Amino acid sequence: MKKIMIFGLPGSGKSTWSIQLSEKLNIPVYHLDRYFFVENWNKRDYQEFLQMQEDLVVKERWVIDGNCMRSLEMRFAEADTAYYFHFPRWLCLWRVFKRLFHRDRRIADRAEGCSEKVSWELVVYLWKYDQKYRTMIKDLCRKYPAVKFQVIQNDQEAFSALQG
Repeated sequence: MKKIMIFGLPGSGKSTWSIQLSEKLNIPVYHLDRYFFVENWNKRDYQEFLQMQEDLVVKERWVIDGNCMRSLEMRFAEADTAYYFHFPRWLCLWRVFKRLFHRDRRIADRAEGCSEKVSWELVVYLWKYDQKYRTMIKDLCRKYPAVKFQVIQNDQEAFSALQG
């Protein structure tokens, strides 16, 4: 059984890496942004989104990419492995802006009708992510010690984790 969750700072490479991991392990990948948002970046009804997530986590094998921190525990409780992408904020911010102009079209991690954009809300979320969620992440690691938890802090660590 393989249930792998990937979360962390926007722009850290989660979606790209999750696709590579999915292909390597031959496990389906699910990008939470495709479920959380509907057209034009409008948020889906939260109860509907939770039900969609529940339907995903009960599957036998999955790679789930995305944050949605309000429901992080739902995924953490079912995961075998959790990868926390914690790259430097300046690099993530650069990548968020870079993908406005150089988007990898193979990555289908957006809901229909959600074109790439950078909002002030996203920039603030990225910048305050660690400060806001550090305690929650530590608490989940303590609560679910059977989940293999790995912090990925740069491209080399991501590459090594993919090879290992």
